[in-house]
Amino acid sequence: MNELDILRDAWPVPEPPPERARERVRADLLAHSTARPRRRRFPRRAAIGGVATAIAAGLVAVQNLGDGRSPSPVPAIPVASAAVLEAAARAAEDDPFTAPRADQWIYMKEDFGSDEVPEMRQERWRRADGGGVAFYDESGRLQVEMLRPRAGRKPVPFGPLAGYQQIAALPTDPDELRRWAYDLTDDIEGAGSTGHAEVYSVFEGMVSDNVLPPDLKAAIFRALKQVPGVTVDTVEVNGRRVYTLGHTDDWLRQELLLDTESYDYVGQSGTVVRDTTITPEKAGNSTGEIKAGDRAAAMRLVTAVVDEPGQRP
Repeated sequence: MNELDILRDAWPVPEPPPERARERVRADLLAHSTARPRRRRFPRRAAIGGVATAIAAGLVAVQNLGDGRSPSPVPAIPVASAAVLEAAARAAEDDPFTAPRADQWIYMKEDFGSDEVPEMRQERWRRADGGGVAFYDESGRLQVEMLRPRAGRKPVPFGPLAGYQQIAALPTDPDELRRWAYDLTDDIEGAGSTGHAEVYSVFEGMVSDNVLPPDLKAAIFRALKQVPGVTVDTVEVNGRRVYTLGHTDDWLRQELLLDTESYDYVGQSGTVVRDTTITPEKAGNSTGEIKAGDRAAAMRLVTAVVDEPGQRP
């Protein structure tokens, strides 16, 4: 179950909260997700990892989050997709990496912003075993939410509540990993999204929401080479060129952003590719209308493993 589903099940459509409350809402949302059964459901059209989290929490609509600071003005330049994905896989294999202990915490800091919405910086901590989240509330106090898995339910091996041990146990052969992802998405409910788009979303969420063993991260990039519709372009983000590993599904193009030199993950974005009308809940307005060119983006500033919630590297 993704954050959009959790929100729909738990609360009515909220009014946009104060800026500092946004961080609290996200963590509350994640904590609340352990209180109800999970269905095997993945991010669909408006769900793009960290960007989807902001949308799901009722923070802003896709068009209102639109990263006015960066990724749109410079046109994308097509590049050889398979070659970039293979280079990213090789870079991942060479990354220095120490697996987190179960009692350590994964720290992430991200920037959101647009002309319409003041820039927002988000810090969050997630326990490496998936057993807790932490955030600073609007009063500047650290809030720690320890999460208890439902009895009899196995930990989910992907997404923002995944435990590292479950992630590390996934196949590292690209073909096996791709088959695992397609098998996992076979029974997804809902219409309007292809199996290829769902598999892309699974891999996108794994890269954006977790720290990954080098062999698994490499396998993800190599598996993406075999997912129809995945393309690689370059765009300019905050004054530097980045690779966009993207997939277009109906009206939305989802993208992972990688540094063009190190191939490190630097963020994610989503762009509306045609005018359309969706539910007002997803659009964040009364009409549900969204326009081609509307954009959402989240730029990753720091990812690190720390010993306790609230600690910064």
